[in-house]
Amino acid sequence: MDLHRRITYWNRGAERISEYAAEEVLGHSCSDGILAHVDEQGTSLCQTLCPLAKTLADGRYREVHVFLHHGGGARIPVAVRTAPRYGWPVGILFADLDDFKRVSDTDGPDVGDAVLTAVARTLRAATRGTDSVGRWGGDEFVAICPTADATALLEIAARTQVLLRATTVAVGGTEVRATVSIGGAMARSGDDAAALFARADDALYRSKVAGRDRVTVLDAADQVVPPDGVEGISPVSG
Repeated sequence: MDLHRRITYWNRGAERISEYAAEEVLGHSCSDGILAHVDEQGTSLCQTLCPLAKTLADGRYREVHVFLHHGGGARIPVAVRTAPRYGWPVGILFADLDDFKRVSDTDGPDVGDAVLTAVARTLRAATRGTDSVGRWGGDEFVAICPTADATALLEIAARTQVLLRATTVAVGGTEVRATVSIGGAMARSGDDAAALFARADDALYRSKVAGRDRVTVLDAADQVVPPDGVEGISPVSG
């Protein structure tokens, strides 16, 4: 959202949850009859009770549980988090499961779901309390890491890689494990959300091409961050 509470970015997760396509909401205020959040009593939050407006006024982080107007007409519960950006450094990580289709096809969709759940919990444990982690879609996850510099972002990615290698799901007396490829990027001046995510996606692609189960993190100059002093990492160099 910009300072006028207009929607400037709408990802695939938002499309899936709300059933509104990006082109239906971009440039609109959330109070334009699209999302129209209400609380448990049905009270509209779009004017004096809007958590975003309050954060714009006092600069404080908030998390509230509200009900949005779903594309199909229903009211569904969502958690709304609002936080200002003060020019702090921020990086994002994409984590994509390697050969997940093979796991799902071989062991069944229930095992596939269990693996996704285990990966999500491990990713949450590997990141910091200030980081936001979510499922991006399919077998891909994203972590938004505020106040992290390039080295810290690489350390988070390396810790995630190590812990996910040790993550297993028990199936009929055997253990199913999955590795991940990770791509990360630091925001640079002039980046909007789409540009930053595209750069992280490019880093993820480099990890896949390099053989998977790899980490690639790009700094604000689009240079690969060297893994000097970072334990347990399988990096992509150059």
